[in-house]
Amino acid sequence: MKSDPSESWTSLAEPRDAAGTLLTADQPSKREPLDLNGCNPSALRISIALCTYNGERYLREQLNSIVAQLRLPEEVVVCDDDSSDSTRDILVSFAAAAPFKVRIERNLRRLGPTANFERAIRLCTGELIALCDQDDIWRPEKLFIQAARFERDPVLGGLFSNALLVNSESSLMGRTLWQSIDFGSAMQRHVQSGEAGSVLLSRSVVTGATLMFRAELVPEVCPIPPSWVHDGWIAWMIALRSKIDLIPACLSYYRIHSFQECGVLPSPLQRIQKEQQAASLEYLAVVRQLQDLCRYLDDRAGPAQLFWEPLIQRKIQHLRLRAGLPVNRLSRLLRLLPEFENYRKFSKGWKSMLKDIVI
Repeated sequence: MKSDPSESWTSLAEPRDAAGTLLTADQPSKREPLDLNGCNPSALRISIALCTYNGERYLREQLNSIVAQLRLPEEVVVCDDDSSDSTRDILVSFAAAAPFKVRIERNLRRLGPTANFERAIRLCTGELIALCDQDDIWRPEKLFIQAARFERDPVLGGLFSNALLVNSESSLMGRTLWQSIDFGSAMQRHVQSGEAGSVLLSRSVVTGATLMFRAELVPEVCPIPPSWVHDGWIAWMIALRSKIDLIPACLSYYRIHSFQECGVLPSPLQRIQKEQQAASLEYLAVVRQLQDLCRYLDDRAGPAQLFWEPLIQRKIQHLRLRAGLPVNRLSRLLRLLPEFENYRKFSKGWKSMLKDIVI
């Protein structure tokens, strides 16, 4: 069914609880106050890079939440990955009514999420680029708070935030995005103290749907190697070439459902089950990513290469060992005991070692 071109794009669809009650005051401690002092967020032009693919079920909620922003973007750049449902009709209707410029590009062949985001990023013209998934919901203050941080800190290159998890019915799941990926206060402090690279070397903690970064970094961000998910690569490029920081506030609702292209899994048990299905293949996939990162550093020889490449190569060797473990659990244990320091540095310490022994 085609969308009605006259439909309103001004009402924000908020998550509701199981009883259908509108949730508008969730976790005040996770929300950052609006501080107007010493900043002029409107001084920096914001582009939103939105990627879509068969997103008709949730897209209107996300678009509504963009229109409801306290700080509106200057443009929304949409790259649709050859959708076969009513996604494009929804986008055309949105563009006709939106109070800002909307550019819609259709891929003639499907690119996949990473290449599609790269295309959208390259088309953005603003000074700040906010990445946007088609199935989330943004809090009204999201763009305002993020832009204000960039205005106050001219050396800030990228900024990501926490989010509340919601299910397919837009109901809160009782956990945050950072809880779901074990991104605790200790690791958060490392990022805030300028040690984001060490955190990223341990594991990916930056979710693209919460990320805003300066457009001047696009020449470093693009092209994105096919081996990488876009947000993991972008986080590394920001950390290597600029400053990346975080906002503990939940500035959006991150949706967990069976149709999403990528994202966190809804529970620790499901994460373990997924890891058990193809652990060695996943380790080798990360090896390929890190090899691409080393090639990037080799092409830009300098202090960053001298510092990071030995650490990255050390993790590559660690992952290769984990990918080639023997079937016998006792043999695994004997081989892994000398690796404990690498487990502590490059993963979740004894938890990851125990998983490798048990699988």
